[in-house]
Amino acid sequence: MANMTVTTGAKFVPEEWLPEVRAFLKAKLVLGSRVKLINFRGSGDTIHIPDVSALSTNDKAASTDVTFQAPTETEFTMAITKHKESSFLIEDILKVQSAYDLRREYTMSAGYAIGKQMDDDIWALVNASFAAGNKVIGGDGTTQWDPTANTNTGNGTDLTDAGIRKMIETLDAADVPQEGRVLAIHPSQKNVLLGLSRFTEFQLYGTAGPIHTGTFGEIYGVEVIVTSQSPSVNATDASTPYRVGLMFQRNALVLAKQLDPRVQGDYFLEKLAWGVVIDSIYNTAIFRQNHAIGFYTPA
Repeated sequence: MANMTVTTGAKFVPEEWLPEVRAFLKAKLVLGSRVKLINFRGSGDTIHIPDVSALSTNDKAASTDVTFQAPTETEFTMAITKHKESSFLIEDILKVQSAYDLRREYTMSAGYAIGKQMDDDIWALVNASFAAGNKVIGGDGTTQWDPTANTNTGNGTDLTDAGIRKMIETLDAADVPQEGRVLAIHPSQKNVLLGLSRFTEFQLYGTAGPIHTGTFGEIYGVEVIVTSQSPSVNATDASTPYRVGLMFQRNALVLAKQLDPRVQGDYFLEKLAWGVVIDSIYNTAIFRQNHAIGFYTPA
């Protein structure tokens, strides 16, 4: 006997389009909100911030004038050179026939793209200025990163308690403020930290510790943030990838915005379509070199 199946009766089986979309996965954008922010308004293309030197003390002898000090100051300058945009165009036929609010969905996507670009630009500074020079401290707190060493002995080590304490000591020795310190790591190092007793011991954190709440929290008073945004780099022999990490204080890096991300939409009659553009004018820079320590860990 012939059977009626879902194959022969396929025309009678409806398909359902659910009222939701599966959005792309978003990385945690952590640096943009944790660095020094300058909202630069008005005309001009360069920011100038004068330095103020520390004055010294002098002995005061009887019947003599005080020693007036007149330091010659330098300044921090920063050119605003980046103009980034993310845009899309939705034709009327798609808008009319779609069961989804595409303009809303892609506006959120474009806004995320601008934010991610800012975060990428900050991370690029980290890799170039903090994790490529003499300020690098190995994850174990003792070794220096040597990008020319093909053997990579001591390089790209997992974070250790000693390494974290050494980075904190380095910042303390440079009189870097405690407030606003952050340890930014790749997800691979989250697993490493959860294996450190200093990070998870109940007696150090009480009932609010990360092992009880699931939040990642802080270690030694330093906020710990985890993001896949940390750049991947290779050693000279290109055999082993590593991830860039950073312990920093807010004033290590600066994000200057002359134009906050703005959303503009317009109807194009000749295209019978709505166009939406999100753009921003900004730049990023190193603000205080000694306020950050870069390091490399296994990918």
